[in-house]
Amino acid sequence: CKPRGRQDRPPPRARAAIASASRVGAVRSRARMSAEVSSSSSPPSGPKASAGEEGPIFAKLQGKLLYMEDPEAEAEEFEASIGSATVRLGRSGAEADSAEFVGLGNTKSISRHHATIRWVRETDRWEIVCMSKNGMVVDKAFYGRGETVALEHKSSVKLGPCAIYFVLPSDDDRDSNKPGKHTYAELVKMAFASGAFDRAEKDEGVSSTDVRDWIAKNVHAWTTATADQIKLLSTGVQGVLYRSKDYEKLDKVDAASAPAARQNKWKRSNPSPDLPPAKRLAAAAPPAAAPTAAAFVAPPAPPPFDPRFPPPSQPPPPPPPPP
Repeated sequence: CKPRGRQDRPPPRARAAIASASRVGAVRSRARMSAEVSSSSSPPSGPKASAGEEGPIFAKLQGKLLYMEDPEAEAEEFEASIGSATVRLGRSGAEADSAEFVGLGNTKSISRHHATIRWVRETDRWEIVCMSKNGMVVDKAFYGRGETVALEHKSSVKLGPCAIYFVLPSDDDRDSNKPGKHTYAELVKMAFASGAFDRAEKDEGVSSTDVRDWIAKNVHAWTTATADQIKLLSTGVQGVLYRSKDYEKLDKVDAASAPAARQNKWKRSNPSPDLPPAKRLAAAAPPAAAPTAAAFVAPPAPPPFDPRFPPPSQPPPPPPPPP
Protein backbone atom coordinates (compact mmCIF):
# COMPACT_ATOMS: atom_id res chain seq x y z
CA CYS A 1 0.00 0.00 0.00
CA LYS A 2 1.06 3.57 -0.51
CA PRO A 3 2.39 5.53 2.44
CA ARG A 4 0.27 8.30 3.89
CA GLY A 5 0.93 11.82 2.73
CA ARG A 6 2.44 10.77 -0.58
CA GLN A 7 1.00 12.64 -3.58
CA ASP A 8 0.90 10.81 -6.93
CA ARG A 9 -0.69 13.74 -8.74
CA PRO A 10 1.30 16.79 -9.89
CA PRO A 11 0.80 20.13 -8.14
CA PRO A 12 -2.03 22.45 -9.33
CA ARG A 13 0.17 24.57 -11.62
CA ALA A 14 1.58 21.49 -13.36
CA ARG A 15 -1.92 20.05 -13.82
CA ALA A 16 -3.06 23.30 -15.48
CA ALA A 17 -0.08 23.20 -17.84
CA ILE A 18 -0.77 19.57 -18.78
CA ALA A 19 -4.44 20.35 -19.45
CA SER A 20 -3.50 23.29 -21.65
CA ALA A 21 -1.02 21.14 -23.60
CA SER A 22 -3.63 18.45 -24.20
CA ARG A 23 -6.00 21.02 -25.68
CA VAL A 24 -3.35 22.39 -28.00
CA GLY A 25 -2.66 18.89 -29.38
CA ALA A 26 0.04 18.56 -31.98
CA VAL A 27 0.73 22.29 -32.13
CA ARG A 28 4.07 22.72 -30.41
CA SER A 29 5.15 25.59 -28.17
CA ARG A 30 7.14 28.52 -29.54
CA ALA A 31 9.56 26.15 -31.23
CA ARG A 32 8.40 25.41 -34.74
CA MET A 33 6.98 21.98 -35.40
CA SER A 34 7.54 19.75 -38.40
CA ALA A 35 4.92 17.75 -40.25
CA GLU A 36 3.68 14.50 -38.74
CA VAL A 37 4.53 11.96 -41.42
CA SER A 38 2.68 8.72 -41.82
CA SER A 39 4.57 5.45 -42.17
CA SER A 40 2.93 4.50 -45.45
CA SER A 41 4.28 5.52 -48.83
CA SER A 42 3.04 8.29 -51.09
CA PRO A 43 0.86 7.72 -54.17
CA PRO A 44 2.70 6.17 -57.16
CA SER A 45 1.90 9.21 -59.31
CA GLY A 46 3.76 11.65 -57.08
CA PRO A 47 7.11 11.99 -55.37
CA LYS A 48 7.90 9.81 -52.40
CA ALA A 49 7.07 11.11 -48.95
CA SER A 50 10.05 12.34 -46.98
CA ALA A 51 10.45 12.70 -43.26
CA GLY A 52 10.83 16.38 -42.55
CA GLU A 53 14.13 18.06 -43.32
CA GLU A 54 15.93 14.88 -44.52
CA GLY A 55 14.39 14.88 -47.99
CA PRO A 56 13.54 17.58 -50.52
CA ILE A 57 11.32 20.43 -49.36
CA PHE A 58 8.79 21.42 -52.02
CA ALA A 59 6.92 24.02 -49.97
CA LYS A 60 6.23 25.12 -46.40
CA LEU A 61 3.23 25.96 -44.26
CA GLN A 62 3.70 28.80 -41.80
CA GLY A 63 0.84 29.69 -39.50
CA LYS A 64 -0.59 30.19 -36.04
CA LEU A 65 -3.71 29.51 -34.01
CA LEU A 66 -5.72 32.72 -33.87
CA TYR A 67 -7.57 31.75 -30.71
CA MET A 68 -7.52 28.93 -28.19
CA GLU A 69 -10.23 27.16 -26.20
CA ASP A 70 -8.47 28.30 -23.07
CA PRO A 71 -8.85 32.12 -23.00
CA GLU A 72 -5.68 32.44 -20.93
CA ALA A 73 -3.56 30.42 -23.36
CA GLU A 74 -1.34 32.25 -25.82
CA ALA A 75 -1.69 31.67 -29.57
CA GLU A 76 0.92 29.25 -30.88
CA GLU A 77 2.96 29.49 -34.09
CA PHE A 78 4.05 26.53 -36.18
CA GLU A 79 5.81 25.59 -39.40
CA ALA A 80 5.47 22.39 -41.43
CA SER A 81 7.53 21.23 -44.41
CA ILE A 82 5.91 19.60 -47.44
CA GLY A 83 7.97 16.74 -48.87
CA SER A 84 5.39 14.77 -50.87
CA ALA A 85 2.79 15.31 -53.56
CA THR A 86 -0.14 15.27 -51.11
CA VAL A 87 -0.56 16.67 -47.60
CA ARG A 88 -3.61 16.20 -45.39
CA LEU A 89 -4.60 18.92 -42.93
CA GLY A 90 -6.89 18.18 -40.03
CA ARG A 91 -7.51 17.83 -36.33
CA SER A 92 -4.59 16.57 -34.30
CA GLY A 93 -4.83 12.89 -33.49
CA ALA A 94 -6.60 11.90 -36.71
CA GLU A 95 -5.00 8.99 -38.56
CA ALA A 96 -3.27 9.70 -41.84
CA ASP A 97 -3.41 7.01 -44.53
CA SER A 98 -1.28 7.47 -47.66
CA ALA A 99 0.06 10.99 -47.32
CA GLU A 100 1.74 13.33 -44.91
CA PHE A 101 -0.46 14.69 -42.18
CA VAL A 102 -0.26 18.04 -40.37
CA GLY A 103 -2.24 18.36 -37.16
CA LEU A 104 -3.76 21.78 -36.53
CA GLY A 105 -4.94 21.34 -32.95
CA ASN A 106 -7.85 19.68 -31.17
CA THR A 107 -10.45 22.39 -31.78
CA LYS A 108 -13.79 20.94 -32.89
CA SER A 109 -14.12 23.52 -35.66
CA ILE A 110 -11.24 21.70 -37.40
CA SER A 111 -12.40 18.44 -38.98
CA ARG A 112 -10.40 15.24 -38.81
CA HIS A 113 -9.67 15.65 -42.52
CA HIS A 114 -10.32 19.32 -43.16
CA ALA A 115 -8.37 19.93 -46.39
CA THR A 116 -5.86 18.37 -48.76
CA ILE A 117 -2.95 20.18 -50.40
CA ARG A 118 -1.74 18.45 -53.55
CA TRP A 119 0.58 19.08 -56.45
CA VAL A 120 -0.93 18.56 -59.92
CA ARG A 121 1.72 17.54 -62.42
CA GLU A 122 -0.40 18.26 -65.50
CA THR A 123 -0.88 21.92 -64.60
CA ASP A 124 2.39 22.30 -62.64
CA ARG A 125 0.77 23.94 -59.63
CA TRP A 126 -0.34 23.37 -56.06
CA GLU A 127 -4.01 23.13 -55.16
CA ILE A 128 -5.99 22.90 -51.94
CA VAL A 129 -9.23 20.90 -51.77
CA CYS A 130 -11.78 21.52 -49.03
CA MET A 131 -12.91 18.24 -47.40
CA SER A 132 -14.93 19.67 -44.50
CA LYS A 133 -18.50 20.91 -44.19
CA ASN A 134 -17.08 23.82 -42.17
CA GLY A 135 -15.42 25.16 -45.31
CA MET A 136 -12.21 27.14 -45.66
CA VAL A 137 -11.08 30.65 -46.54
CA VAL A 138 -8.37 31.09 -49.19
CA ASP A 139 -7.12 34.58 -49.98
CA LYS A 140 -10.16 36.11 -48.23
CA ALA A 141 -12.68 34.05 -50.26
CA PHE A 142 -14.84 31.29 -48.73
CA TYR A 143 -14.99 27.83 -50.31
CA GLY A 144 -17.17 24.89 -49.33
CA ARG A 145 -16.68 21.15 -49.31
CA GLY A 146 -15.39 19.73 -52.60
CA GLU A 147 -14.17 23.04 -54.01
CA THR A 148 -10.60 23.32 -55.31
CA VAL A 149 -8.44 26.45 -55.35
CA ALA A 150 -4.97 27.02 -56.82
CA LEU A 151 -2.30 28.02 -54.30
CA GLU A 152 0.30 30.65 -55.07
CA HIS A 153 3.30 31.88 -53.13
CA LYS A 154 2.09 33.41 -49.84
CA SER A 155 -1.52 32.35 -50.35
CA SER A 156 -3.40 32.69 -47.06
CA VAL A 157 -5.53 29.76 -45.86
CA LYS A 158 -7.83 29.79 -42.82
CA LEU A 159 -9.12 26.49 -41.43
CA GLY A 160 -11.18 27.11 -38.33
CA PRO A 161 -8.99 29.04 -35.87
CA CYS A 162 -5.80 28.18 -37.78
CA ALA A 163 -4.35 30.74 -40.21
CA ILE A 164 -1.71 29.41 -42.63
CA TYR A 165 0.57 30.88 -45.29
CA PHE A 166 1.62 28.66 -48.19
CA VAL A 167 5.26 29.48 -49.00
CA LEU A 168 7.29 28.27 -51.98
CA PRO A 169 10.99 27.45 -51.44
CA SER A 170 13.80 29.92 -52.02
CA ASP A 171 17.50 29.59 -52.80
CA ASP A 172 18.21 30.06 -49.10
CA ASP A 173 16.53 26.74 -48.29
CA ARG A 174 19.00 23.89 -48.01
CA ASP A 175 18.34 20.99 -50.33
CA SER A 176 20.81 18.20 -51.03
CA ASN A 177 18.54 16.72 -53.70
CA LYS A 178 19.00 19.61 -56.14
CA PRO A 179 21.42 18.73 -58.99
CA GLY A 180 24.07 21.18 -60.12
CA LYS A 181 25.44 24.27 -58.43
CA HIS A 182 23.23 26.90 -60.09
CA THR A 183 20.65 28.61 -57.93
CA TYR A 184 17.03 28.78 -59.07
CA ALA A 185 17.45 32.49 -59.79
CA GLU A 186 20.43 31.77 -62.06
CA LEU A 187 18.56 29.02 -63.88
CA VAL A 188 15.54 31.25 -64.55
CA LYS A 189 17.81 34.05 -65.76
CA MET A 190 19.58 31.64 -68.13
CA ALA A 191 16.24 30.52 -69.57
CA PHE A 192 15.04 34.05 -70.31
CA ALA A 193 18.44 35.15 -71.64
CA SER A 194 18.55 32.23 -74.10
CA GLY A 195 16.13 34.00 -76.45
CA ALA A 196 13.74 31.05 -76.51
CA PHE A 197 10.92 33.13 -75.01
CA ASP A 198 11.44 36.46 -76.76
CA ARG A 199 8.29 36.25 -78.88
CA ALA A 200 6.11 34.71 -76.15
CA GLU A 201 7.35 37.30 -73.67
CA LYS A 202 6.11 40.12 -75.91
CA ASP A 203 2.73 38.49 -76.61
CA GLU A 204 1.05 36.39 -73.94
CA GLY A 205 3.94 35.93 -71.50
CA VAL A 206 5.89 32.88 -70.33
CA SER A 207 4.59 30.25 -67.92
CA SER A 208 6.65 28.63 -65.19
CA THR A 209 6.18 25.30 -66.96
CA ASP A 210 7.93 26.65 -70.07
CA VAL A 211 10.86 27.84 -67.99
CA ARG A 212 11.07 24.52 -66.15
CA ASP A 213 11.02 22.50 -69.38
CA TRP A 214 13.76 24.66 -70.93
CA ILE A 215 16.01 24.16 -67.90
CA ALA A 216 15.39 20.40 -67.83
CA LYS A 217 16.28 20.15 -71.53
CA ASN A 218 19.21 22.56 -71.88
CA VAL A 219 21.03 22.67 -68.52
CA HIS A 220 23.27 19.62 -68.35
CA ALA A 221 22.88 19.00 -64.61
CA TRP A 222 19.09 18.78 -65.00
CA THR A 223 18.86 16.62 -68.14
CA THR A 224 18.92 13.43 -66.05
CA ALA A 225 16.83 14.74 -63.15
CA THR A 226 14.41 12.43 -61.38
CA ALA A 227 10.69 13.05 -60.96
CA ASP A 228 11.27 14.41 -57.45
CA GLN A 229 13.95 16.77 -58.73
CA ILE A 230 11.74 18.02 -61.58
CA LYS A 231 9.00 18.78 -59.07
CA LEU A 232 11.57 20.52 -56.91
CA LEU A 233 12.62 22.55 -59.96
CA SER A 234 9.00 23.51 -60.63
CA THR A 235 8.47 24.92 -57.15
CA GLY A 236 11.89 26.59 -57.22
CA VAL A 237 11.15 28.35 -60.52
CA GLN A 238 7.77 29.52 -59.24
CA GLY A 239 9.41 30.81 -56.07
CA VAL A 240 11.86 32.91 -58.10
CA LEU A 241 9.15 34.32 -60.37
CA TYR A 242 6.99 35.34 -57.40
CA ARG A 243 9.79 36.75 -55.25
CA SER A 244 12.15 38.46 -57.70
CA LYS A 245 11.59 42.03 -58.84
CA ASP A 246 13.15 41.15 -62.20
CA TYR A 247 9.89 39.52 -63.37
CA GLU A 248 6.34 40.80 -63.71
CA LYS A 249 3.23 38.70 -63.37
CA LEU A 250 0.63 38.83 -66.14
CA ASP A 251 -2.67 37.36 -64.97
CA LYS A 252 -4.93 36.37 -67.84
CA VAL A 253 -8.19 35.02 -66.45
CA ASP A 254 -11.02 33.74 -68.60
CA ALA A 255 -14.31 35.15 -67.35
CA ALA A 256 -15.97 31.75 -67.76
CA SER A 257 -13.24 29.83 -65.95
CA ALA A 258 -13.02 29.02 -62.27
CA PRO A 259 -10.36 30.58 -60.04
CA ALA A 260 -8.49 27.27 -60.06
CA ALA A 261 -8.15 27.49 -63.86
CA ARG A 262 -6.19 30.73 -63.73
CA GLN A 263 -3.03 30.68 -65.82
CA ASN A 264 -0.12 32.78 -64.59
CA LYS A 265 2.21 34.26 -67.19
CA TRP A 266 5.44 36.18 -66.64
CA LYS A 267 7.79 38.54 -68.40
CA ARG A 268 11.01 40.29 -67.48
CA SER A 269 10.79 43.72 -65.91
CA ASN A 270 13.95 44.81 -67.75
CA PRO A 271 14.50 42.67 -70.85
CA SER A 272 17.89 44.27 -71.70
CA PRO A 273 20.71 41.97 -70.54
CA ASP A 274 23.23 43.18 -68.00
CA LEU A 275 26.60 43.94 -69.65
CA PRO A 276 30.02 43.71 -67.98
CA PRO A 277 31.53 47.08 -66.92
CA ALA A 278 33.95 47.24 -69.89
CA LYS A 279 31.23 46.55 -72.46
CA ARG A 280 28.83 48.89 -70.68
CA LEU A 281 31.37 51.77 -71.01
CA ALA A 282 32.02 50.93 -74.65
CA ALA A 283 28.30 50.95 -75.40
CA ALA A 284 27.85 54.30 -73.65
CA ALA A 285 30.78 55.99 -75.50
CA PRO A 286 29.83 58.04 -78.61
CA PRO A 287 30.75 56.38 -81.91
CA ALA A 288 33.98 57.58 -83.55
CA ALA A 289 33.61 59.79 -86.67
CA ALA A 290 34.33 58.13 -90.00
CA PRO A 291 37.63 59.25 -91.61
CA THR A 292 37.30 61.68 -94.52
CA ALA A 293 39.42 62.11 -97.66
CA ALA A 294 41.09 65.22 -96.22
CA ALA A 295 42.47 63.15 -93.38
CA PHE A 296 44.67 61.20 -95.78
CA VAL A 297 47.77 63.29 -96.83
CA ALA A 298 50.04 61.92 -99.54
CA PRO A 299 53.71 61.61 -98.52
CA PRO A 300 56.18 64.05 -100.22
CA ALA A 301 57.80 62.91 -103.50
CA PRO A 302 61.47 61.85 -103.26
CA PRO A 303 64.10 64.26 -104.79
CA PRO A 304 65.49 63.52 -108.31
CA PHE A 305 68.46 61.13 -108.48
CA ASP A 306 71.95 62.79 -108.75
CA PRO A 307 74.88 60.44 -109.53
CA ARG A 308 77.29 62.73 -107.69
CA PHE A 309 75.34 62.36 -104.53
CA PRO A 310 74.19 58.76 -104.43
CA PRO A 311 71.88 57.70 -101.68
CA PRO A 312 73.64 56.40 -98.59
CA SER A 313 72.34 52.93 -99.29
CA GLN A 314 74.22 52.72 -102.64
CA PRO A 315 78.06 52.32 -102.88
CA PRO A 316 79.98 55.19 -104.58
CA PRO A 317 80.89 54.71 -108.28
CA PRO A 318 84.46 53.47 -109.04
CA PRO A 319 87.08 56.14 -109.98
CA PRO A 320 87.89 56.63 -113.71
CA PRO A 321 90.93 54.67 -115.10
CA PRO A 322 94.28 56.55 -115.43
CA PRO A 323 95.20 58.01 -118.87
